[in-house]
This record gives sequence, structure tokens and C-alpha cells, in this order.
Amino acid sequence: MADTEKTIKDMVQQAKEKAEPALKKAKEKAEPALKKAKEKAEPALKKAKEKAEPTIKKAREKAEPALKKAKEKAEPAIRETLEKASKATAKTEIFLQFDENEVRMDDIVEKARADYAEKGGNTLAIKRMRIYVKPQDRAAYYVVNHDETGRVYL
Repeated sequence: MADTEKTIKDMVQQAKEKAEPALKKAKEKAEPALKKAKEKAEPALKKAKEKAEPTIKKAREKAEPALKKAKEKAEPAIRETLEKASKATAKTEIFLQFDENEVRMDDIVEKARADYAEKGGNTLAIKRMRIYVKPQDRAAYYVVNHDETGRVYL
């Protein structure tokens, strides 16, 4: 099998070596014809371009009002989308300050979720959680899914 493969590779190499001079000669012969064809085609290409220019210009002029109108209609939607994206990506933190204390609201939410889980609640089943912060009690009261209740200290 290895001998056959070597023989085939040798045959391919020999064919390649024999073909190279012929390819080189063909390329040299084709170059002047290619150059001549380019020279002949150039005026026709230039003429076609010149003929097409007025049509292209008219098409642009006709499309411009529609393009402007589409842009005007799209701008409010684009602006709204950008505002929503900004709200979604903007990091906002809310702090509750009372007496000499300061509590981050996200910490209260985390404490409430942890407390709910400690009491055997499934945090993945939470569809709605309401939290009522009462600084005077130094506590936050929560209600999960309108059913389960609990209290965490601040």
C-alpha cells in the first residue's frame, strides 16, 4: 500500500514538472490578449457608467424622500429602544438611611429570599415578592406569591 502511494506521488510530481513550462508559456501568450481585451472593454465600461449615472441620480432623488420619512419614523422607536437598554443595563442602587444606619435595598431583598428558602420555600417558584420596610421596627416584612410571609431584620 505504501509503495503504491509513493508511486502515485512520484507520478503526480513528474506530471506537475512537465506541465509547468506549458502553463508558463500559455500564461505568457495569454497576457497580451488579456491586456488587449481590457483596453477594448475600458471605453465601453466608461460609456456604460456615463449612461447609468443619470438613472442612478434619478433613483437616488426619488428614494431620498422615502428614506427621510422612514428615518423620521424610525427615530422615536430607536430612541425608545436605547432608553430601555440604558435602563436595563444601568446599575442602580437604593439605600435606606434611618437613624445612624444605612441598608442597601438589594441586601434586604437577598435577606428576604434567603429567609424564605430557610423556611423551606422554593425560591425558583417565587412569582411575586412584596417587601415592606419598617425602619422603626428595624425590620422588613415580605409576602411571597400572596401567600407566604416572613420578617428579616435590618
